[in-house]
Amino acid sequence: MKERALTLIASAVVTFALSMAACPSSPASAETFSVANIDHRTYLYFQVPEATAQRLLPSGWEAAPAPSGPTQGANLVVILLDQLMAQDAQGKPVGGGTNQGVALLVPARNATTGAAGLMVFGGFSAKPEGSPGAYGVYAPAEIRMERTISTGPGNVRRGVEEWEVAAEGDGGDRLQVRLRYAAATPTRTSSEAHAYSAQKPDYYRIYRVEQGNDFVRSGPAGVDRVEEFSFAASGPGLGKLFDGTERLVAVLSVPSYVRQVFLP
Repeated sequence: MKERALTLIASAVVTFALSMAACPSSPASAETFSVANIDHRTYLYFQVPEATAQRLLPSGWEAAPAPSGPTQGANLVVILLDQLMAQDAQGKPVGGGTNQGVALLVPARNATTGAAGLMVFGGFSAKPEGSPGAYGVYAPAEIRMERTISTGPGNVRRGVEEWEVAAEGDGGDRLQVRLRYAAATPTRTSSEAHAYSAQKPDYYRIYRVEQGNDFVRSGPAGVDRVEEFSFAASGPGLGKLFDGTERLVAVLSVPSYVRQVFLP
């Protein structure tokens, strides 16, 4: 009975998420619906030297880390994403439908134009359809990901994630992440953001997102339910970003990420 109840609950959640993604909200008339996706994501928020963050941005832009909140001061974000479903406006699979990837971004703003949002400067895609991606910056890579959720005494839920990323080609970038944490009930949030391409900064997409947030670690918020964490990055690109001067600010688990993407 318990297994059947869990199955019914999971089915209801998936049905709701699919309906949210398939029926985009009513944007301004000038916008065009592009894609809807459902992901499981993990965000790693780092603080790196200002000069390091600045060189990742195009001319006229500057890093704009959050001045307060659980990610205060973080100017470099690594997103580990497990794409469970992606569909276009006709309901057809986009970029292979499912995929695993890594997105690298800097929260940024342009003082001259007033534009602000997420500047995507790099990333990796396990499927060739996801490279170079909408922002023209994702590299093909071999990605191995494992995730488990377990319950123990007191119904305490624990999550374990392992990621191994190897960019194609000899001497390419490498990334390894292991995370073990005690999970809490996610906080449901709605947000809208603009995401820009560092390669072509005049291009951006509009994100409208419903997600469940579980900050398993946040220095500014005084939260730490991480029981094990290791992070190793190397290679011509990642090795320069993560040279030992970086500081981990926060870790965010997002078990439910439902997004609608529009083009201006």
